[in-house]
Amino acid sequence: MRLGFLIFLLFFTTSAWAKLLRVPYQGIRQLGMGNAFVALADDSNCLWYNPAGLARVSGPHFNMLDLQIGFDSMDTWDRLKNFMFKGDVQHLLRPDTEAIRIGTKPTFTMPFFGFSVFDNVTSFTDFQNLQSLDATVDIYTANDVGLIAGIAIPATKYFSFGLSARAFERNAIDAHITAQELLEEVEEDPLSFIQSRENFTSAVYDHISKLVGFGYAVGYNAGFLATLPLGADAPKVTFAGAAEDIGQTTFKKMGSLPTPKAILPSYHLGTSVSYKVDSLSKMNFALDFRNATEHLPWQKKLHLGVEYRHKWFALRTGVYDAYLSLGFSVEFPPHTRVHFATYQSELDDTKLVTRGQRWYVMQFIVGFNPF
Repeated sequence: MRLGFLIFLLFFTTSAWAKLLRVPYQGIRQLGMGNAFVALADDSNCLWYNPAGLARVSGPHFNMLDLQIGFDSMDTWDRLKNFMFKGDVQHLLRPDTEAIRIGTKPTFTMPFFGFSVFDNVTSFTDFQNLQSLDATVDIYTANDVGLIAGIAIPATKYFSFGLSARAFERNAIDAHITAQELLEEVEEDPLSFIQSRENFTSAVYDHISKLVGFGYAVGYNAGFLATLPLGADAPKVTFAGAAEDIGQTTFKKMGSLPTPKAILPSYHLGTSVSYKVDSLSKMNFALDFRNATEHLPWQKKLHLGVEYRHKWFALRTGVYDAYLSLGFSVEFPPHTRVHFATYQSELDDTKLVTRGQRWYVMQFIVGFNPF
């Protein structure tokens, strides 16, 4: 199947996803707690979510091995394993809805500074009504490879501002194809063409192969953290704001392929409450109002998260796109940590709990005092 071959090529070139998934990066720990993290911002993912969190880093941390993988079902996992270990490209994609994520991002952080080298691959395909005149294909497959670095400036003990920049190249397909668009490219009887899966698949490949984009860009994120001065023994209450892809991240041409679509800016607000349960554990509560300026139902903008964090493990739950998310972590001494999360995204931009896409994601970290 030539579509599978196209995905194979994207996985091994330098290149991110369909309606719900067009975001540069989401942390595994964060997804377990509903992706609410703007005000919490207390691990290496603050480079992406809110670089002002670098002011909260105590001592150096180096995640020298940081692997992430995600999929939407055990069937997808089996297909992904066969692709990676047996080279089976033909059966990588299903003729319905499928989501895959693979990434790595070794990261170094210290007080007020951090950087990470990353390679994030995401593939989302949504094939609907393939053998009818209502056929549609929604595909977003991308690979981002680059470097992100950030700094934080503490204005006072209770307020900090941060800025991060990422320089990266992207190879991506971002397309929504209808049967009508495909029929305009062929001279056949419409119904017989659509009903022929071979013809339709071939036409889909020919069409989206013209839409592959390749380019490089520099994107900027900024944020602030403001903590209420309640005293050392009181819960830590923080308010925050963050802006991603400030001024729009626009790609510049590399080679003969067209450039990928620009990444539009997004703005997020958040608050968090943290308090110590005992000497080994604490509770975190977080609320984000994400994509504040976009035309989405407010329930999709609201992200809630709760985390019980012990020295050796953590438990999480939250709300993401009005669906329940769950997560946990296990830390093996001295410097190994495993994160797992499951969350669900809504495929429809205008409705809630209509077409949910559940993900299962895992992260494996080995390093020096890893976050």
